[in-house]
Amino acid sequence: MGWPVDDDVPRPVLADVRQGCAAFGVTHRYGPDPDVYLVVGDVTSGENADRPEAAVRSDLARAAVRVPLAARDLCLVTYYDDPALPRASTSWTPLLRR
Repeated sequence: MGWPVDDDVPRPVLADVRQGCAAFGVTHRYGPDPDVYLVVGDVTSGENADRPEAAVRSDLARAAVRVPLAARDLCLVTYYDDPALPRASTSWTPLLRR
């Protein structure tokens, strides 16, 4: 989806946070990755299954979207069986108290 930027320079701040969490046994699915993710939905395989992804990528590529993000916005997300993160088997806890 994108990287955190400061003065238009990509920063690895999320990778740093994830590595700090790993010191407590909490690991990110993809390791010390600096990317911000967005899950829109789940598409099953089959004919034209890649069309929604291509459409979203195309829309996002047209212009940069800047979204304010602070440490208070970060949460620990825990899932048990399904990486699609269904509410029934997923929990999330803010990393910082508001």
